[in-house]
Amino acid sequence: MTELYPLHLNRQEEIVVIVMVAPEHKMDIVSVGFIGSLGVEKILELKFEELLARYDKRYLLKTLKEHEKSNNFKVIAFFKNLDIDEVIEVGEGGVLACLYCIAKNADCGISIEIKKIPLLQSSVEICDFFDINIYRLLSNSYILLCKSGYEIVFELRKQGVNCEVIGKLEKGRDKVIVDKEEYINRPSKDEIYKVVKNKLY
Repeated sequence: MTELYPLHLNRQEEIVVIVMVAPEHKMDIVSVGFIGSLGVEKILELKFEELLARYDKRYLLKTLKEHEKSNNFKVIAFFKNLDIDEVIEVGEGGVLACLYCIAKNADCGISIEIKKIPLLQSSVEICDFFDINIYRLLSNSYILLCKSGYEIVFELRKQGVNCEVIGKLEKGRDKVIVDKEEYINRPSKDEIYKVVKNKLY
């Protein structure tokens, strides 16, 4: 079993992880945690007054608390004794940018079902309000690469972790969203900067 190191893909500075995997193994891809949750939490904090134009204050406070709880849940502690080959923190650019970089650096293809990626419905509502793409939004979720993704998901769910097998690494270089019949495009600037104009860090 590979020793685990959480890795942040900082695409703003073009620093990416070199994923040491063999694509012929057709490794499973597991998404852990709720994508876009960190970005939505920051938007809620910074754009609360603007959101009051549409949403009830109690709903927004409840939604903020829900996202804070999600983002403070330290899932990486549950990875330690599992047969996982790689752990990658999603970070800036969102889950699609992360998946693109994984495939590019492993020199392989990728196929995913985007509708299987775990997310919070309240995240979707906030993203819709600002017309931003949740799949390209700041996340502190993780992508796992492993040979037996369904076994990993079974073990993590026993610990209360939200996760799902969303696809596989493939031979070739196509990066495909199979349930939308389209390709994963190259990473672009994180969607949060359409809402928050200044750097977050």
